[in-house]
Amino acid sequence: MIENVNGTAAVKGVLITTTSGPRIVLAKTVIDATGNGCIAAAAGAEMKYINANEIATQGHGLPPRNLGSSYTNTDYMYVDETDIEDVSQLFIYGKEKFPAAFDFGKLPDTRERPQIVGDFSFTVLDQVNKRTYDDTICQSKSNFDTHGYTVTPYMEIEHLHHDGHFCDMPYRSSLPQGLDKILVGGLATSCHRDAIPIIRMQPDLQNQGYALGCIAAKAAKENVPLRKLDIKPVQKHLVEIGNLPERVLTDKDNYEDSKAALPDAIKTLPDGFKGSAQLLWHPEEAKPLLQKAYQNASPENKIVYAMVLAGMNDPTGADAVLDKVKNFDAWDKGWNFRGMGQFSWASSELDRYIMMLGRTHDKRGVPVICKLLNDLKPEDDFSHHRACALALEWIGDKSAAKTVAEHLRKPGMSGYWQHDLTAAREQDKADPKGGTAEKSRRDSLAEIGFARALYHLGDYEGVGKKILENYSTDLRGYFSRHANEVLRR
Repeated sequence: MIENVNGTAAVKGVLITTTSGPRIVLAKTVIDATGNGCIAAAAGAEMKYINANEIATQGHGLPPRNLGSSYTNTDYMYVDETDIEDVSQLFIYGKEKFPAAFDFGKLPDTRERPQIVGDFSFTVLDQVNKRTYDDTICQSKSNFDTHGYTVTPYMEIEHLHHDGHFCDMPYRSSLPQGLDKILVGGLATSCHRDAIPIIRMQPDLQNQGYALGCIAAKAAKENVPLRKLDIKPVQKHLVEIGNLPERVLTDKDNYEDSKAALPDAIKTLPDGFKGSAQLLWHPEEAKPLLQKAYQNASPENKIVYAMVLAGMNDPTGADAVLDKVKNFDAWDKGWNFRGMGQFSWASSELDRYIMMLGRTHDKRGVPVICKLLNDLKPEDDFSHHRACALALEWIGDKSAAKTVAEHLRKPGMSGYWQHDLTAAREQDKADPKGGTAEKSRRDSLAEIGFARALYHLGDYEGVGKKILENYSTDLRGYFSRHANEVLRR
C-alpha cells in the first residue's frame, strides 16, 4: 500500500499471505530485507539491474548438501531471481549437475541482485579511498572476491587483488529515492555493482539489518520521518555494542577534503599507478592536472597519465595508448573466464590497453583492434574477446561491423543460447569444469558481447540482431533480460 505524504510516496503497509488468506499489515516503517528489494520495487522504487550495457554479474548456483559437510559454496550459473522460469530451471539443472547430493538448498546462491537507487550510492572508489560519512550505520570487510569480472575503469588500471578491505556503509544508501517509510538492506543496498564484493558478507549484512531495525524502532517511537531522524543515538548504541568504531560519532564526509591530495597523487602515479584511485575519484579536478602532466612527461611515463585519462573517457593520451597496442604483434596470456577463486586481474596487459583505447573513442584504434580480432580464435582466452568487443562498441565506428560479424561467423563462436534444458544439458556435458560451468558461461558471454557490439555498430547482414533475438528467449534470465534490453534500446 502506498500513500502520498506531502508529495512523497510512502509505504503504508504490506500485503502478506496467512493461513486464513491475504491481509494488509500496516506499519510505520517497512524494512525490506528480501535481499533484492522486492518490497521497494513493488512500491515503485527505481531499481538498478541488468541493462543494455555490459552483462556482468557475480556467479550464482544452487548448493548441494552432502551428509557430514559443514560448508558448500557454488558458482556455476547466472540466475535472475526476478524470473520464476529461470529459478525453476535452476532447481532442475542443479539437481542433474549433482545427482549424488543428499539434499539441496531451498534458495539460489546469488551474490548480486537488483538494487535500489538510493539517496546515495557508493562506489568501489569510495571503498578504496576509505570514504567516511556522518551517517555510517554499518562497517563491512571482505577481500575482493569478484566471482567473475569487474566493469569499473579503475580495475583496468589497478586491482584490489586478494587483500581485505574495510568499508563504511551510510544510512542514505538504504533510503530509496522518492519513497518514505521504507528502509532497504542486504544486496539491494544502493551501490555500484563492483562495490558488492566487499559488502556482501553475511555477518556484515546482519549488522546492517540490526542497525536498520534500531532506526525503524526509533523513528516509530518518536513519530519522525526517516530522513529527519537523528541517528547519532543509534550510532552511539552501535558503538557501545561493538558494531561500529567510535570514530563514526565524529566522522564527516571526507570526499571534498581529499581533493587536496590530488597534486601528490599526480607525482606518485609513475610508481605503479599509485594514486590513480584518488585521481579517478575526482575526475573533473584531476583532468587538467593529468593533461598537463601528460604533456610534460617523459616518453616512458606518458602511458601512465594516458591510462588514467582514458579511464575518465578523456582522449588526451590516445597516442600513447594506441602505441602500446601497436607494440604487441601477438596476443599475450589472457584470462579465461572463471567464477570461484577470482581475486585478481580478469584481463591481460594488452586487454587493458585495448579497453582504455576504446574509452578514448579514438577511431584510429579501429583498424588496429580489428587486426588483432582477425587473429583471435573462438577458443582463445575470454578476456581478449571481451576487450575487443567493448573497445569497438565504445569507439562506435561502424566500419568495424563487418569484422565483428565475420568473427561471430567463425566456427565455434556462436550458437550457445539455451532455449531449453536439452541445450543446457548438452553444454554442461561438454564443459571440462562442469562443477563451475566455466566454459558454458564463457562461450555465451563472448557471443552476446560481440552481438551487442555489432548491433550498436549498426549491425551487418542482421548477424547481431539474430543472435540477440535467440538470447532474448534464453532460459537463463540474465542473458534473456540483457538481450531484450539491447533490442529495446
